[in-house]
Amino acid sequence: MRESVEMRPWLRVRVAGAWRLAFVLARHDWPDGRGGVQVSIRLPASDLGGYVESFCRTYLWDSGAMQVPEQE
Repeated sequence: MRESVEMRPWLRVRVAGAWRLAFVLARHDWPDGRGGVQVSIRLPASDLGGYVESFCRTYLWDSGAMQVPEQE
């Protein structure tokens, strides 16, 4: 059975000045203490005339550019 969108962990990521919803695919922890998250995020695609497409991105954790929503 496919996991519903509501059950996937998610966070808000600030990209190019806008907050965007991102679904978490994986968490990465490096030996030097850095952390990152791999997410599926919808972003404008410049080669498609600005249409929004889904991309897989890995971001280093930045509390100023990422927000974890309160879980219900």
